[in-house]
Amino acid sequence: MYQARDLMAMDKDSFSDPYAIVSFLHQSQKTVVIKNTLNPTWDQTLIFYEIEIFGDPQNVSDSPPNIVVEIYDHDTYGADEFMGRCICKPSLTRSPRLSWHPVIKANRNVGELLAAFELIQREKVSSPSCFQCWLLPSGSLRTQQDPTFAWC
Repeated sequence: MYQARDLMAMDKDSFSDPYAIVSFLHQSQKTVVIKNTLNPTWDQTLIFYEIEIFGDPQNVSDSPPNIVVEIYDHDTYGADEFMGRCICKPSLTRSPRLSWHPVIKANRNVGELLAAFELIQREKVSSPSCFQCWLLPSGSLRTQQDPTFAWC
C-alpha cells in the first residue's frame, strides 16, 4: 500500500484521517491512520501469511481471488466513516509495478489508490494449493520467502 489521492473530505475542516483495511479471502489487515489529508501516503507492506487457496494452481494463476481495499475516515468521537472501496487483482509476477486503482463509493469515483499486490506460490505444492499474498509499497521492493514457514 503506497498512497491514495483525491479522496473525499469527510471532516468539518475539509480533510479526512484516512486508513485502509485490506482483505484477502479470510484475512484482513489495517494501515496506519494518516491525519488531516486527502492524499495519504502509507508506504506500508502488508503481508498475509499462510493463505490456502484450494484448486488447481494454473486456475488460481489465471484467475486469482480479488483483494478488497476499503478506505475509512478515522473519527475520534464516533464511528469511522466509509470513504470508498477498490477491488484489485494480485499479480503473480515478481516485483509487480505500482498502479492506480479507482476508489468507488455508490458507483462514483471518489479517488485513487496507488498500490501493488503480489501473490506468491510456494515452491513445494501439495493439495491444497498454497499461496502467500504480499502487498508491496514500491515496484522496486523485492521479497523473499521466509525460510521458517511450514510447508503445506
